[in-house]
Amino acid sequence: MIDHRVRLCDVTLRDGEQAADAAFTVAEKVALAGLLGELGVDQIQVGFGSGDGPEVVRRLRDNGSTPPLELLCIGFGADWQEQIEAAADAGADVVQVLMRSSGELLSFLGLSRAETLRRVGDAVSLARAAGVHEVVFGTSFSTQADRAFLAELNECAVVSGADRISIADTIGVTSPATFAELVAGTVAESAVPVGVHCHDDYGLAVACTLAGLEAGALWADVSVLGIGERCGNTALEPTALALAHLHGSPTSIDLSRLHQISSEVARVLKRDVPANHPGVGAHAFAQKLDLHVRVAAERPELFEPYDPQTVGNARVIRLGKGSGPHAVIARCHQLGLAVDGDRVDHVVQQVNAYAEQFKSWTPDDELERIVDAASGRSSSS
Repeated sequence: MIDHRVRLCDVTLRDGEQAADAAFTVAEKVALAGLLGELGVDQIQVGFGSGDGPEVVRRLRDNGSTPPLELLCIGFGADWQEQIEAAADAGADVVQVLMRSSGELLSFLGLSRAETLRRVGDAVSLARAAGVHEVVFGTSFSTQADRAFLAELNECAVVSGADRISIADTIGVTSPATFAELVAGTVAESAVPVGVHCHDDYGLAVACTLAGLEAGALWADVSVLGIGERCGNTALEPTALALAHLHGSPTSIDLSRLHQISSEVARVLKRDVPANHPGVGAHAFAQKLDLHVRVAAERPELFEPYDPQTVGNARVIRLGKGSGPHAVIARCHQLGLAVDGDRVDHVVQQVNAYAEQFKSWTPDDELERIVDAASGRSSSS
């Protein structure tokens, strides 16, 4: 169980924007950061120390109160000093110094272990001296690093002034159990809080994040709808729900706003919220089979893990393959359509036929057409 207070850092505006089909303007980042603040995230990573990140921080500072704002500075980049200075000058509350930790990747960058340790010490010290409120040291590819060297990097960062350590499964290649072991070891070795950052390449980002929190991590990176590079990041919605309902772990998230923020991010990115996305998808509380419709109407707690109002969503009937008379009558009643007697059987047949032909639930306008046709058929018989 996770019985400690978990703090969530939203990375939608930074790592989320690394998704192949995602891009935000500065104005959009500022607006979404405002909604994320209302949602209750503990921190917002709005961008890098380069690019538009500093401008977003300045705009948000001009707008007033927000959660702490973080900028990510690439410690292995040629301009690492400029990034850290730009982040501090912009007024970022948190600067994260990111360093590769995999030996192969460091070799690819032309960095020896000794040079990497020196760079970490210099970068963290610079961020500390710049006067930011909190300095985070993050290792990318943590799950592929030599454990002893990873511990060396973390210790160097803490000695140099880091306030927090972040462990990343950068390409999503670990299992929850293995990740928990890594996090537990890091927590045991570290004098500062530990956070986790996971990717969803095997569909395990949420599971790995929760496993890391169970192992003692206090922070977790999340993104709205799980958007992010390749297969995405740890999704905010199921993580917040699991913490609240499965673990009873306190967070500052207002669950009732989850549907609002996910819908807005999807709108800005000109995409749909996946219908089956936990909690906020259009089909998260949809029923179509007769028995399920009846139970959901009378005893919804027997067929739903939580009330849709918890996340600002709604319960719906979706007529399709397998829907029977009860489901058809219930949905027609909701729409004010009169259907009874022999017409019900005809509508059921047509609904099922539509689903087979179009691989879809029956839209309301199509249902109305089917009912009207059934009425005409009944009148002529």
